[in-house]
Order: sequence, then structure tokens, then C-alpha cells
Amino acid sequence: MKSGVVLEPQPIPEALLSLIPRNGIGGVKQPIGQDGVEFITEGYRNDFLASIAGNMRRKGINIDGMEKALQEVNQTLCEPPLVDDEVSKIAKSISKYPAVAINGVKDPTSALYIAPSEVRLERVTASQLREGFMDGEATLQRLPFLGEKKASPFVEGFSHLLSGYPKTGKTELLVRLTKEWSKAGKSILWISEESRQVWNYRMSKYPEQFQNLTFIFGLGTTLRSVVSELKTSKENIVIIDTLKLLQIPNENDQSAVNQALTPVITACRERDITLILVHHLRESYGDYGARAAGSYQFLAAVDCVIEIERDKTRFTRRTIRGWSRLDPVPEIVYELLDDGTMIALGDPKQVELSAVNDSIMQVLPDEWQSTNDVVGLLPEPKPSQDQVLKSLNFLAQSGDIEREPPWERGKQPGKTYKWLKPTSYDSSI
Repeated sequence: MKSGVVLEPQPIPEALLSLIPRNGIGGVKQPIGQDGVEFITEGYRNDFLASIAGNMRRKGINIDGMEKALQEVNQTLCEPPLVDDEVSKIAKSISKYPAVAINGVKDPTSALYIAPSEVRLERVTASQLREGFMDGEATLQRLPFLGEKKASPFVEGFSHLLSGYPKTGKTELLVRLTKEWSKAGKSILWISEESRQVWNYRMSKYPEQFQNLTFIFGLGTTLRSVVSELKTSKENIVIIDTLKLLQIPNENDQSAVNQALTPVITACRERDITLILVHHLRESYGDYGARAAGSYQFLAAVDCVIEIERDKTRFTRRTIRGWSRLDPVPEIVYELLDDGTMIALGDPKQVELSAVNDSIMQVLPDEWQSTNDVVGLLPEPKPSQDQVLKSLNFLAQSGDIEREPPWERGKQPGKTYKWLKPTSYDSSI
């Protein structure tokens, strides 16, 4: 409307009408006229315009012509119309694809992800890859994990598959991590299957402001829309929670999984984005990441597989383990405390022995005791002798107790070890 005058929608040129898909259009509201073209409602407009743009690109139409046509179709057929900037964004995204017809491809969605033979692939020599690290060793930069960095399972620039049983606390953990990552200067895009109402409630539980965190409520979106967002994203980290948002028709089909994950991972690599894909575990047990539900292609496609498991003895604790293309993923235990904070406790083996360590420090006297003597001093239920020995060695290595022969001499095969607590030890610490 200009100067109080209502402008009627103008007829769409026949050449443009031929590019509009006539079958399978979602979100139909009512027919318009007799030509079979229909109104496109909210939730379906992006896919509809992207489909038209793909057809135009294959006919060699440049970005200016594409955008002009999309703006016209948007105002005429979309109800309500998308804002102009959103339409421009679609045209800009589709214009990046080759302006050539791809023979034998009828589905424009899959065609957009096929690189024609005319495209030159990047070639890099081994020497060029080493040039950036001539003055030092290449290292992986890890994102902080509840105050830990060296033991963090998340690597900057990697693609991660984070799996766990439903209600294990995957989202709760990621919420705490996004708060930590944003404080470290990172920006995060979270594409969620949950509703705005759920996130309103969840965010209200935290007194702090979440900086540099943006949400897309993506339930019902398409793979094309997700990839389009990633290609224009300015965030350092993207979380897709969960993989159901990619609408993989059969998670056990290796080809279907590959077709969905490849464009997502590629878009993130092009922009050096750290990608976290949230998934679920299968009911049966598996090793080396094989517990993630669906095809093994889920594991093969990503750089790092991370699993969250419940602690069998303490419901507030979780254990993380994983597998990576390069450096091993450190195992780490974390816990949700009564005051609502979440902390990393460290290596699971040491956390398991912490109770034994505390008991030994309470009962060990300041005179030499054999390992069997120490076991006898401990209250019921007694840990195994193997656990006690591991704990004694840990305490001796950390300097909390003394060993005879001295710890500095290393292992002494055939020797009977004896232990004592130094008189200077303060049990109140």
C-alpha cells in the first residue's frame, strides 16, 4: 500500500508460472482462480520459494532475476508473505549453486547437493598443510566442559554425535555448556525440536542472562531449510537437537543417513562451525560407539562420537565416554549438585575410588601398616583388596600418605608394601 492506495496483486507471467510446482505443495489454504495455483501458508513458504528458485537456477537465471521473481511470487501466493529480507536470503542461498541443468535428476532437493563434474575441487599438498605449524606442534582446541578444558570431549571445528537414552539429561548438559561457551566468547545457534513454550520455562529457571545464544524452533522444518541456515550462519557452534529434525526416512538405511548428514556436516566445515548432533541410544549394548541408534553411518560421518551414561550408584551423576578421529576422547564424570550447579568430577576410575580414599585417610594411623592391615581397619562393607591397593598407590603418588619402599623408587616386585599417614596430615582438610 502506497499513499493510501491498495495495490492489487498482479498476474504472474506465464514463464514464471511454469516454474511453480503444481503437485505436492504443503500448507495449501485455498485455490486461486482456475489455473491450479494455490495459497501457501506459514510454515511452507520457504520450501515453496526455494523450490521455485532451484528451478530458475537450473535455467540459468541469475540472482537479480531470481530475487525479483521470488518477491513477486511471495507477495501473490504466500499468506502472509515473507518479509523481503527472508526472500532475498533464499535467492542468495540458491544462487550459489551451479547454473546448469543436471541430467537425470527430477527431485530439486537432492539435485541441489550434487556437485557437477565441471566444478574444480580444491587440491592441497602435504607441505601446505604443515606450513601453519612449522613453529610448533598442531593441537586440537577443546571447548570448556564444566570448568575442564583438557578433559573436554568437545573439539572446536569438529562434528559431534552426542547420544544418550531419553531423559538422560543431554539437553540439560548442553544448556550449561552453552552458558559456559558464550562466556568464552563463542556464539551458539540451537535448532530445537522443542517448542518456544518449553524453552521459555527452561530459560526462566536460570538467573543469568544467556549471551550469544540464538534459537530456531525447527520441528517440521526440512533438510533444505536447515542447510540453508547453516550456509549463512554467523555462529561458532550449532546444536541440532535432535536428529529427527533432519527427517531421515529410515535411520537404519545407510544411504538415507548419508544423504541427510553430508550436506549438514559439509556446510559446517565450510564455515568452520563446531557441530553437535543430538541423538539417542539403542536398547542393546554396543561398544566403540555402536550403541547409537540406527545405521553405522551416523558414527562414520562425524568426527567425534560422545555417549552419556547414567551412574549406577548415584542418580545425579553421569559418565561421558567417546571415540574420535584423532586424539582419544577423555572419559569424565560430572554431577548435578543440590544447589543446581553442575560440575566435572574427573576420571571415572578416580571418582570410583574417592570414597575408598576418604575411608583410608580416616583410619590409616601414623605407623606402618601392610595392605592387609589397611583392609582390616576399614569399616563394612569393605572394598576389595584390589581397590584398596589402587587407592593406596594413588594416595602415595599424590603425597597424602607414605609408602615403604618409597614411591619414588617405582614398583618393587617381591616387596611387601607398607603404608602410613604422616603426622603432619590434617584430616579436616
